[in-house]
Amino acid sequence: MFTYFINLYGIKSLIALINQTAYHPIGIYFMNDHANTVKDFQTLFPDAGKTVYSIAPASIVLLGDHTHYNEGIQLTFACDRYVKLGVGKRNNSFIKINFRQNNYEFGVETIETVGSTGIWTIDYAVGLIKALKNDFGFNSGLYIFPQIDEPESIGLGMRVAFLVSLFKSLNALFKFKVSVKESIQYCREIEYKLIGKISNHAHFFTVNYSQAKLLQIDLRSMQHKSINEFFGDYDIAICDTALPIIKPELTCNERIEECAIGVQGLRLYIWGIKSLRDVKEDFLKRHINMLPRRIFNRCIYNVNERDRVLDAARAIRKKSTNSIGEIMFKSHESLSTDYEISSPEVDFAVNFAMKSDYVIGAKLISCSPIKSTINILQKDTFEKFSKSFKKSFQAEFKQPVNVYKLNLAKGFEFVNNTQV
Repeated sequence: MFTYFINLYGIKSLIALINQTAYHPIGIYFMNDHANTVKDFQTLFPDAGKTVYSIAPASIVLLGDHTHYNEGIQLTFACDRYVKLGVGKRNNSFIKINFRQNNYEFGVETIETVGSTGIWTIDYAVGLIKALKNDFGFNSGLYIFPQIDEPESIGLGMRVAFLVSLFKSLNALFKFKVSVKESIQYCREIEYKLIGKISNHAHFFTVNYSQAKLLQIDLRSMQHKSINEFFGDYDIAICDTALPIIKPELTCNERIEECAIGVQGLRLYIWGIKSLRDVKEDFLKRHINMLPRRIFNRCIYNVNERDRVLDAARAIRKKSTNSIGEIMFKSHESLSTDYEISSPEVDFAVNFAMKSDYVIGAKLISCSPIKSTINILQKDTFEKFSKSFKKSFQAEFKQPVNVYKLNLAKGFEFVNNTQV
């Protein structure tokens, strides 16, 4: 394998990638996986012209779920679940995407007639090509080969990784000369057209961030702070029930509208409220009888979650383990009772975590197509936690559950000496 890799990338690239494995805890697997992506692309598309290869990590929201459409604050990180992508030029005006051993093909000239396919990778690619055709006169054929890691429960953060990778690959191939900052905004606007206010600007920033760190992102000022002290002392696990959430976007859009109704109602009492970012808990509670109870609950979650994020950031910097866990559990409780986006299976998983000696804190993963939770564990307890949780979940629901271990990762990068 090393001989193959050296022949493929060159000795300098091999040394560079070995140095990079400090940022990618899966180590040599990380490099071999890239080699397989390149090899598979070349087998599928032997007539491809100039080709670029890239990798982008999925982004996960640790705290601050659903505050992004109210200019909130979030804690996010990029994890070692990746989109590996090969994009090559084609000598015609047709685009072929090979995704999970299926081919999808459409012409650039008639791209406007392509509607939703129900397959998010294809829909995101089509949305991007439509925008590039309109904004840059793009009319070239392409071969596109994405390989996407499990678990799907990571949700929108994986979709953003794909969109960012595809745009940056095309930016490199066709010299659009779009800066990193401009690309974040451009890709966000494309996703916004596809899914609306569910689209989260923080994911785009996180996927592009060059270092493997926890980020505190202010979605009003678009400023960020990195937090170095976290995760080194803990393990990260996702509990994935494999149970689908039927049309999660409908629930998310409903919550967006309910928060908007709350803001409109509160403007009767304080002029100038732009979003729930401008609302304090004491003010909201004083006007509890002025809003329908359901609308109040949505608002109180959003307002308190913003404070929980700030409290968590302080606790992390002070390494106050108990406080971090308490905040995560409170966040989940409010997501379940006030925001009503949990389920019996997810609540069971969090309650199990709350009683476990291995777990610091746990909460649901929102905007995910799968019922799932994120858990912060004591260091080196993943195997014990995974075994005990699988046994308990099987006994309760008579079905298996998947548990994945995650690590922090740095953001998007080209591989195989590709340069922008």
